[in-house]
Amino acid sequence: MAIFSRHVEKQNKSHANRQLIKSPAFSSLWQVFSDEQKYRILDLGAASGANIAFFSALRCKLFVGDVTPTILSYQKSLTDDVPASLLLRDMLDLDDLSELDLIMCWDIINYLDTRLIEPFSAGLHQLMAKGGYLHAFIYTQKEMPAGPGTYQILDSSQMNVEYPAGSKIPGPGYALRELERRMPGFTIKQSRLLLSGMQEYIFTRQ
Repeated sequence: MAIFSRHVEKQNKSHANRQLIKSPAFSSLWQVFSDEQKYRILDLGAASGANIAFFSALRCKLFVGDVTPTILSYQKSLTDDVPASLLLRDMLDLDDLSELDLIMCWDIINYLDTRLIEPFSAGLHQLMAKGGYLHAFIYTQKEMPAGPGTYQILDSSQMNVEYPAGSKIPGPGYALRELERRMPGFTIKQSRLLLSGMQEYIFTRQ
């Protein structure tokens, strides 16, 4: 497995709240992947030894983007002039980033300004192969952690997530049809309601 990363893993002491969550949609998706085929996978989170070890079971080229801080910083200066597509290729600053078979989006969509969801998904669409998969968690409850979590894959059916310490903030509560409307070019392949207060989604790039 080849690994391309912008950053190395760091211990973040501000992440104080840990939770074990189930990932049935990811588990069913994982069964589709074959160890005989070569894949191109992008993890939008920070580099994690656990995630790298998990994906090493595949013949794949793994890109680790750690793009969340960049996007959240960008949206603080957002004006009425919203771009049609976020230039994620430039934000990620990774070579050979194209024709991706899987993108792990984690929970970043929840923290985007609603005006950025379509440009964000358009940027992802440009990086993916037709029929590629996008994995994401969407909060369904009225409140959610103050910032994006850090996810570590334990196995295909469960993950550890660490949340930033601090007060909770209002959650977006996006419904399935609203996500489809805000993410043209993607269809929802699978959706699972989790006991952790999230909906797990697998999107397919058209």
